[in-house]
Amino acid sequence: MANTNTGPIFRVGGSYTRISWTPPNGTAATLAYVDVIRETGPKAVAAPQAIQPLDQEYPIEIALPGALEAGSIEIQFREQWNVEVWDAFYQTYTDPINGSSYVVSDLLGLFKAQLNNANKTVNLEKLIIDPTSGNVARKVIYVNPTIVNATVDETVNIGTMTLPKSIMFMYTQRQVVYSNNSGIAKGSLSSTFINNPNSLLGTGAYTSGFTKAQS
Repeated sequence: MANTNTGPIFRVGGSYTRISWTPPNGTAATLAYVDVIRETGPKAVAAPQAIQPLDQEYPIEIALPGALEAGSIEIQFREQWNVEVWDAFYQTYTDPINGSSYVVSDLLGLFKAQLNNANKTVNLEKLIIDPTSGNVARKVIYVNPTIVNATVDETVNIGTMTLPKSIMFMYTQRQVVYSNNSGIAKGSLSSTFINNPNSLLGTGAYTSGFTKAQS
């Protein structure tokens, strides 16, 4: 008979998976209104290769690649009335030529905003929540998270309800950190309670004092 005193063992999805974002010079917060997370892990730069000389009936070795490509993670939100899908990440950028500030209005604006903050630290993390305590059991840190696409495509008709929009990140490396009380002694992450899982980083584009986006 299974031991029922140890609590749940197998991970389930839903509200036990969160995405945390720390903006440049900002504070980490759990992204609100996320309903789909799609991650594609880094793949090997080449396929493993069997080494089999002509005089051998079976391969004598499997050669493994020594490097990985970039991974990606797509975060899908439900669009709100007063914000664009990228507002939780970047809202404005400064043109390096004329020094003027602009509201991010498209993917190019997102690229420019990231270039403006190239020397500042940002963090993107996936938090796996322990359902018995509400604490973080482990987290995945995405190194060098870079926005490479923003889905703004839409079709609206009389029957359209909510509008899903998404942000695509690429990252250079994936690091896993475990909490000390997760049942396996790995890492040094202290169990961190998610105090405000429904916090939203932006309540709207900061348009005050900024000129319109360049056409």
